[in-house]
Amino acid sequence: MQVERLPVSSREIKNRMQSAAPSATNAITKDLGALLNEVERWWTNYLADARSVTLNIGKPLTGPKVNFYADRAGREAEKLFGLAREAGVGLPGTHGLTSIA
Repeated sequence: MQVERLPVSSREIKNRMQSAAPSATNAITKDLGALLNEVERWWTNYLADARSVTLNIGKPLTGPKVNFYADRAGREAEKLFGLAREAGVGLPGTHGLTSIA
């Protein structure tokens, strides 16, 4: 799927969800475009914080700074795993998408 088609695909999914039976749409909380936007935002935050940790670890007077960024990166990683479970990308115990083509 081309990235340019994501907004179109997102609208198509929303339209199908609106026309589907209510019980079928209750399990779907986000469309693919919104989910990917959220993953991108959290991934960018995670990378920035992880990089701050690697650049400052072992430097004098940076212990609290490294701990702050390491803790925040850990929370961001947890959010990314949650989003992956929400998308159901083949993680044990998840339902939904099993692969991304």
